[in-house]
Amino acid sequence: METNVLYYGDNLDILRRYVEDESVDLIYLDPDAAYFHLYGLSRDDAAYILTTFAAMREEEGEQLTPTSPASAVLDAYDKLGEAK
Repeated sequence: METNVLYYGDNLDILRRYVEDESVDLIYLDPDAAYFHLYGLSRDDAAYILTTFAAMREEEGEQLTPTSPASAVLDAYDKLGEAK
């Protein structure tokens, strides 16, 4: 399975087709990026929302860094936008 690739489809089908047996230790799904698109929010709105959560502010501060969870959500937001 390639890394840093966004797969779109049924989760179980994708896992069966592209992931080797016994090669996954953890799967974490965060649908925020998809919800932002579904509700028609802009990237700026999404970034604002992500930085207003108290838990994220405590962990990351006000600025988004390339390795922050909020940045990962925004990267997924961008990739979903490209797929439209």
